[in-house]
Amino acid sequence: MKDLVSGSIEQLNIDANGDRFGTGGTNWSASIDDKASIVVFQSQEKLSSNDTSSLNDIYARNLSTGVITLISSEQIEDSWYPLVSPDGSRVYYRTNDQSGTLLRIKNLDSGLMEVLSEPKNTGAFSSEDFTATANNGAIFWTWKDYAETDEDNDADYYQAHLQVRYLDQGGEATLAVIPVNDAPTAILIDGNSLIENSAGSIIGTLTVTDPDVDSYSSHGSTPPSAVVVTPAGAGDGVIDTHVISTAAEGANSVTTADVDGDGDLDVLSASYLDDKIAWYDLNLSSTTGVNTLDFNNLNLVAGDRITLTIVGGTQVQGVIRADGLNGLLTTLATNVAAQTELFSGASASNGVLTMYGLADGTALPEVTTTAPAQTHHTLDLSGADADAFEIVDGQLKLKDSMSADHETKSSYSVTVTATDSGNLSFSEDMIITVSDVNEAPTDITLSSSTMEENSATGTVVGDLSATDPDAADTHSFSVVGGTGSSLFEINANNELVVKSGAVIDYETLANPTVTILTTDSGGLTFDKTLTVSVITQETFYGSAGNDVLDGFSGYDIIDGQGGLDTAKYSVASTKVFARENEADQLVIYGSAGQSETVVDIERFQFTDKVYALDLDGNAGVAAKAIIVSFGADSLNAYMSAALSIVDSGTSLESLCDLVVDLELIDQLTGSSSNSSFVGHLFQNVVGRSPNLFENAIYTNRLDNGTYTKSSLLALAANTTLAEDILTANSVDLIGVPGSADGELLAIRYDIGLG
Repeated sequence: MKDLVSGSIEQLNIDANGDRFGTGGTNWSASIDDKASIVVFQSQEKLSSNDTSSLNDIYARNLSTGVITLISSEQIEDSWYPLVSPDGSRVYYRTNDQSGTLLRIKNLDSGLMEVLSEPKNTGAFSSEDFTATANNGAIFWTWKDYAETDEDNDADYYQAHLQVRYLDQGGEATLAVIPVNDAPTAILIDGNSLIENSAGSIIGTLTVTDPDVDSYSSHGSTPPSAVVVTPAGAGDGVIDTHVISTAAEGANSVTTADVDGDGDLDVLSASYLDDKIAWYDLNLSSTTGVNTLDFNNLNLVAGDRITLTIVGGTQVQGVIRADGLNGLLTTLATNVAAQTELFSGASASNGVLTMYGLADGTALPEVTTTAPAQTHHTLDLSGADADAFEIVDGQLKLKDSMSADHETKSSYSVTVTATDSGNLSFSEDMIITVSDVNEAPTDITLSSSTMEENSATGTVVGDLSATDPDAADTHSFSVVGGTGSSLFEINANNELVVKSGAVIDYETLANPTVTILTTDSGGLTFDKTLTVSVITQETFYGSAGNDVLDGFSGYDIIDGQGGLDTAKYSVASTKVFARENEADQLVIYGSAGQSETVVDIERFQFTDKVYALDLDGNAGVAAKAIIVSFGADSLNAYMSAALSIVDSGTSLESLCDLVVDLELIDQLTGSSSNSSFVGHLFQNVVGRSPNLFENAIYTNRLDNGTYTKSSLLALAANTTLAEDILTANSVDLIGVPGSADGELLAIRYDIGLG
């Protein structure tokens, strides 16, 4: 000990005679009274001759005489944390023995030792479990409860007590019981989906699971704190609570001071467990009073519990049920009024509980009120899609400004974090799915809205299609109105076509309308009125004979009528292309933007090539005669000359006679023999030379007159082999030769040769 005035230092654990009983050990945890006359301390050394224990003991040293006295003279296991009262008359200390952990008080004048607290299980406390302070009228201390709460076979700290003992008047009270805060462990929601196109829809109610209470539904964004309310009037042993601050993180102590300047020492307590610093006013006069407890500002809901703890340990409690807060307070008032030795009565109204003291002047008993401090949580949102949601009254909901669309986004991801009143939190990731609902179509389109005047029955105007938020939906179409409803119908391919018997006449109705109704698979509909534009066309007609008609001469249609007709163009064949229209008619398009429909035209003559379309007519006869007589490679050279002969009326047989009479094959083979003729014909039609047997058969038939050379040529020209060669050497004006893609075959050859 150091004297701050003189600066002298005195060793306390040596008595006035300089004796020191025992060596080794540790000396710590000292306390001195207000008069600086007595110091008490804890020591493992034997500082007294009557100390037979090797454990921790409590000693008192009289600073005037230097005498060291053993305070903890009982044969106990350990003694800890001595505290001397301000007047030096009492010493308080904690002990561990076979009875458990106790707080003891020893009167230094009388030597009387007394146990203040109920025994707790030995070893169930840490060194911070008891913290005490004292004035001359009372001692205040804290202690902690332990129990097995998480099945790990260890004692778990779950609540702390702030206790008072009135030394002269007698009696003991619990000022506060503060449960230890544990973090929430789960967040549940009673829904995980929302219906698309439902702005502001509620997904579900959030429920937080917390070890401190049963599972409950969170509500409100500001959790209320636990409240400790005591009577407003003064009285013997009556303690008023004054909360100084609710920001006491990390504080855990109790001390005394004259806070209000009334001459009495008051208790100052700080604890992070209930998150407040408060002082308790100890008054010494005696009056009766009225205690009013207002619960309206606590945001309590069904399922919350209120507990009233009355001096002496009596508890009145209940849970808010369907009849609300007032229903519970009415029940509590009845139970309080039943304590006739403490109260004259109690009443409840509009969220306020009022308790009345006894008429004989006895002080109104202290009542500790605990409302749920940890049954409410602050809920926050984060995560990828948090901006689309909000939490209102404990419910997760889509913001009113948002509308979910399943086709655009089928699920959302959010993280909900629950933070309790002790600032402990737990986060849960949640997936919110968007339920798909059938939505009506929103538009109808027609791929083409023009058609030619006088179009035939079944002519396609265009393809109908529906726009629908449900992209995979199917639709049907029907004509339900319009000025052209009698002219058009919808076929099985959802095409708008000319109705049977309808006459499309520009002069009568140039722009007929049709109202189309589309129906989706769920029966939802949409209708739209479409306009069809009828196009008038100028036609260049040929005669019944063979005509040569100029193409791209300003007409919309060239109609050759009867005969063998040629459409003649003053451009190269590379400058045009052909397509079929909806009526399967051939349309010729020029590179300068021209177009015309050609009807009953057998030949197309360009500046470089001629295309003969009549393969089943004269062009086919001429081509097959050339194939069997000279081979397919000769089509381009001989087609013009051969076709002019056939067009003049010559038959296939006569054309074959002409080839033989002119000895054209003999000139090619260099031989007039029948065997050479058969070999040449076989090579052109079959694609190879005949074997000896094949050559002998046909040579003998020529030799015996069964066939003539011209009749054998005609026979070969009419075989499927010749037909196949003709097809293989044709061009397809609108597709690929030999494929089922709308063939329009023609023989192409050079102009003016042969």
